[in-house]
Amino acid sequence: MIEFRRVSKTYNGAVKADALNDVSLSIGEGEFVFIIGDSGAGKSTMIKLLMGEEKASSGSVLVDGINVGKLKNWQLPRYRRHFGVIFQDFRLLQNYTVYDNVAFAQRVVGASRKRIQKRVPKILADVGLETKQKSFPAQLSGGEQQRVALARAVVNGPQYLLADEPTGNLDPANSEEVMRLLESFNRSGTTVIVVTHDVAMVDQFRKRVVTMKEGQIVSDIREGGYDNA
Repeated sequence: MIEFRRVSKTYNGAVKADALNDVSLSIGEGEFVFIIGDSGAGKSTMIKLLMGEEKASSGSVLVDGINVGKLKNWQLPRYRRHFGVIFQDFRLLQNYTVYDNVAFAQRVVGASRKRIQKRVPKILADVGLETKQKSFPAQLSGGEQQRVALARAVVNGPQYLLADEPTGNLDPANSEEVMRLLESFNRSGTTVIVVTHDVAMVDQFRKRVVTMKEGQIVSDIREGGYDNA
């Protein structure tokens, strides 16, 4: 379970800016949640707090009972293994093949060669890229690159999958395909959190929707239409 308990985050620059203001939110195991809002609403700050890239100014962020803000730097790499993350800009290794981009995530956690050789082709088949293993990112379409990024994010079997504007660079057909894949991994038990401003996509996939505005949650609508707030 993920819990934000009265979390505020202030960035101290030339002018203090409140990215989050007294946010409380619980996301249960196996949920699929959209977090939506305009640029600057606080969506990406929530992802950074979850990943331990930033610390809350007040309140607590807990993941399966772990207070993320209290983790030491040396503890963060192992903690982050619970998460798979995909981004709008794919962030693939351009000099690596599709196979090696996905295998890289396995090597980082010390997987054996036998494990890699078994797991990587299976995950690439799951995302429809079994014939693209020897291709390089520059040879792929945007939709294919995002599917490689998704394969890399899930190859180690993360408990949580975070998608930060995953369809931002994709056309409608590829956007829908990526969302269908996210749904399929969610059905297998992975908790999925999608940060987006693509309201049309959110409307198409009827899931829980948390709406943010100016650092606060203004609505929390469960699938089926009732407000959880």
